Amino acid sequence: MFNYPNQYCCCRGPRGPQGPQGPIGPAGPGFETYGSFYNSAEQSLTTGIPVALTTTITANNLALAGNSIVIPTTGTYLINYGVNTVPNAVAGNNIFIAINGIAVAGTQRALSVSAGTSSSTILTLTAGNILTLMPTAAGVAVSTIGAPTAFLSITQVA
Repeated sequence: MFNYPNQYCCCRGPRGPQGPQGPIGPAGPGFETYGSFYNSAEQSLTTGIPVALTTTITANNLALAGNSIVIPTTGTYLINYGVNTVPNAVAGNNIFIAINGIAVAGTQRALSVSAGTSSSTILTLTAGNILTLMPTAAGVAVSTIGAPTAFLSITQVA
């Protein structure tokens, strides 16, 4: 017994004409809330003091508030962050994302003496959350050679 896709025929015929185009679907989610911030000036990283962010590259519905970002809308956000090379970093020197001053689990990254340190994460945030890039370090200087000393970009994705 043969297993044919069509019980009456084992062969396919010519392709039929294309049907009419369907209706236009709903608009997809737009990236209405985003921002990209950095600092190109020299800075030292010290535990308890947010990494300095001084310049806005582009932003919509987000703005620097000191060295922090206040989240305007509850949702899911893609966050990219990092610092340049830290020539005098030692074991235990890190950067991490903090929400309302509390470290976010899984965002801690070790500082490097030979390369920049960066990472990405996706977080669900609530309107009014204050997001900062924080260090665990004792006054270590960040290199200004070849890249900004620090950057942070945030995009609401849902």
